[in-house]
Amino acid sequence: MIWKIIIMLAAAVASYFIPTPQELKNAFTGGQNFYASSNFRKAIEQYNYIINTNSEFLEEDSVKVELLNGELIVGVVVAAYYQKANALKNLELPDSAISIFRIVEKREDEPQLAALAQFQIYDIFYRTARFKDAIDEALKLVNKYPSSKKAETALYDIGWAHRELDSLVESNKYFLELIKRYPQTEYLPRAIYQLGQNSFDLKKYDDAILYWADLNNRFKPEAFKDQDWQNVQLKAVKERQIFEATAGRETDESVLELVAKSQVKIGDSYRQKGEFEKAIDSYQKVVSTYSLLPVLVEVSYVKMADYTLYQKGIDSARVVYQEAIDDNFANKELQAKMQYKIAEMYQNAEQFDKSAGEYEFYIKAYADVAGQIEFGVDKAEYSITAMYFNGKKYQQAANWADSLIQKYPFSDALPGAMFLKGLSLNALEKFSEAREVFEELLEKHPATNDAGNAKVQIGLTYFQQKETEKALDMYLSALKEYPDQVDSSQVYFDIINAYYDLNRFDEAMAAFDHVKFSSPYYTAAFGKMTKIYGARSQYDEGEKFLEAILAQDLKSDSVYYRPDVKFALADLNISKQDYSTAVRYLTEVIQDSVKDETKSFIKLQARYARGVLNYQLANYAGAVEDLEFIQNTPDYGIRFADYQSNITEKLALAYSKTGKLDVALEMITKMRDAEPDSIKKGNLTATISSIYFESGDYPKAIENANSVLKLEGISDETKVQSYITLSQSYQAQENLNKAAEVLLEASEKYPGSPEIPAVLYSLGAVYFDAVEYDKAADIFNKFITRYPDNPNVKDARYFRAYAYYETGNWQGAYNSFKQYAASYSGDPLAAEAQFFAAEAMFNAKEYTLAIKEYKNTYQKFPNTNFASQALYNEGWCYFELQQPEKMVETFKRLAQKYPQSQYAGHGLFTIGDYYYN
Repeated sequence: MIWKIIIMLAAAVASYFIPTPQELKNAFTGGQNFYASSNFRKAIEQYNYIINTNSEFLEEDSVKVELLNGELIVGVVVAAYYQKANALKNLELPDSAISIFRIVEKREDEPQLAALAQFQIYDIFYRTARFKDAIDEALKLVNKYPSSKKAETALYDIGWAHRELDSLVESNKYFLELIKRYPQTEYLPRAIYQLGQNSFDLKKYDDAILYWADLNNRFKPEAFKDQDWQNVQLKAVKERQIFEATAGRETDESVLELVAKSQVKIGDSYRQKGEFEKAIDSYQKVVSTYSLLPVLVEVSYVKMADYTLYQKGIDSARVVYQEAIDDNFANKELQAKMQYKIAEMYQNAEQFDKSAGEYEFYIKAYADVAGQIEFGVDKAEYSITAMYFNGKKYQQAANWADSLIQKYPFSDALPGAMFLKGLSLNALEKFSEAREVFEELLEKHPATNDAGNAKVQIGLTYFQQKETEKALDMYLSALKEYPDQVDSSQVYFDIINAYYDLNRFDEAMAAFDHVKFSSPYYTAAFGKMTKIYGARSQYDEGEKFLEAILAQDLKSDSVYYRPDVKFALADLNISKQDYSTAVRYLTEVIQDSVKDETKSFIKLQARYARGVLNYQLANYAGAVEDLEFIQNTPDYGIRFADYQSNITEKLALAYSKTGKLDVALEMITKMRDAEPDSIKKGNLTATISSIYFESGDYPKAIENANSVLKLEGISDETKVQSYITLSQSYQAQENLNKAAEVLLEASEKYPGSPEIPAVLYSLGAVYFDAVEYDKAADIFNKFITRYPDNPNVKDARYFRAYAYYETGNWQGAYNSFKQYAASYSGDPLAAEAQFFAAEAMFNAKEYTLAIKEYKNTYQKFPNTNFASQALYNEGWCYFELQQPEKMVETFKRLAQKYPQSQYAGHGLFTIGDYYYN
């Protein structure tokens, strides 16, 4: 009995420790439940329980379970391995998953599951972008399990893996291999489509057309069932990019969609080949064949219009869109989209007025569907605002912005509309109103992306209203509060302008260091620095500054500043009136050989500047050549809108200097007669006067200048120029009194004019050279009184003193020479002025004062030629004062101090003569 008890006990123990088949199935089911609920770690615990169980039953693999919804019946252990690998895959442990899948793949008793495991191995490599490994593993599947459905998938995926590696030729090789081995494969339409796409990307457009045409022939649209069309229509709400190239190996596109797309792509291929008619026919076929696919129809219309725009221009493209609208009355959303595309097309072509008009029509015709196509009326009004702003119709832009603000207070577009309104008001020079808008924007929409720039614009309003300190505060505040919103280089450039206007040049230069070398504001910033160096007469330092930028530019591949730097060097030389060097630099700008469209305008500016300087240098033929070139430039009226009158004037003057007086006069007279504005008409009459003066016809110059002076409402600048022409014409006729009378009248009427002082000074010089010293002295005296800060004042004081001296106005001469010597003590002429102050007193018989001034001469300027002469003349003052002993003593000191001087000999002779007599 004991052995029976032992056997029964052993059986009981075995039943306790070794799971029954049902328990293993339950464990697998539990693992599957955990897997289904995405609790993969718990699922792995169940699968490991099965994998780690030792049982005679399991060795025979008599316990079977279902996989893949009953498609496979396999042993529970291999099933547990397979599902454990899947769980690891879902836990993003790809290498661990691959090692488990390899165990399953090696099982020879479950070939179907082994093939699936091999599929999972290469799929993991593919999904982790290890495409070469994916290809190797997929090829193993194809070769080892050719009858498996996964072999078809593997060939398809190999084609895609090669595409991911940009091996398009290899990609096509495997798509073709798939079609050859498995002609009825479910991947057939996708493989053919991708063969076409690969060929397209390889620029083999004929091959692409053949593949896509083959796809259309194999799967003709009329062969599809109604259900196929319905299924695609349900997906038509997708974005239009579903009709572009397949994005990857996995797609939910139906065969019908691929066939439809292929027809579009055939059109794209013909476009790449430059076959316009065939491309349009292909797109048109899509429109007529796939009318139930509105997104596809929309894409085709857009492609037709885009290609037509490229090939035939914007008017023809508009016809395409209009036909789309006319042919789709039943589809108002499509009509609205086409109307939007018309407006957008004009916008992209920078025909902003037309674009605004088309957006307005969009609002009138399609407001009821605007929201459905995600371009609401508020957005359309914002676009209109932007179009008018871009087209410089600032009042219209401000009006439309107001409309949006009032009608759509909760629109996402409202902050942007407020910002554009502020910019428009700034452009209209309504700076206070603009500032109010920007301040309201900051108050009501502080989180807007335009907040920082709004603050910068507030600063600009202050700057334009000459409240420069407030402008600076705003600029600095914008940098501090919105560092990520504003373009710091732009703001620092604005700061430079503010410091420049405040003459705080050192701070402006410090701000320049914050403008980035690659910024579009860098050119303007170093241009302003050049102005500062010129204003300080620091020409050498300015040149070194610009040469350093040029050296940095040569090391950079991202920017090209060479023409801009050369232009700035020209500007620097203009400021020091070295026009010849400036012309040389401008010529380098014009002849710059680098083809850079962004530099085309600065080359034109350089030619304009060179033309003006050529005129200044009396190179009139060169001036004519340059200015004619500018006038013949396309878009001359737009590009040089602010300089046209000046260009015409300078060109006419240059014509008059090159023997083309009739041409010059005809040009300006024609402009004057056609000009309705009285102010501009007066300006042109002044130019005619200048032309007559330059040509030497002084009576005509005087006649026209007087005509200008009689006109009402013309600018002060024009009148001043006419006064100058009038004065110079009288001067050329040697009627100096009349010339002086005209200039003095002008200086009294326009004391702030920058042109009159130079002419008034030169007239004084003419009187001086003509030995009319009284008149010269009078002119110089008025010049000094009226323009005390003029650079020519120093010379005027010198000439005034001599003029007084020559006329015998000894007191005037004395005062003027003394003022000069005191004001310019370091000047080379200071010694001479001091000496002649003493001479004036000697001639006035004020010998005591003369002695004092002679002493000042040789004491202050002992090393000049005037020192010995002053000591000699001091001796004669004593003679005139009947103090011979002091005369003798003075002459002796002269001989001792300046023994080599001619006056020493004269003094000794006088001493001898005195004692002899």
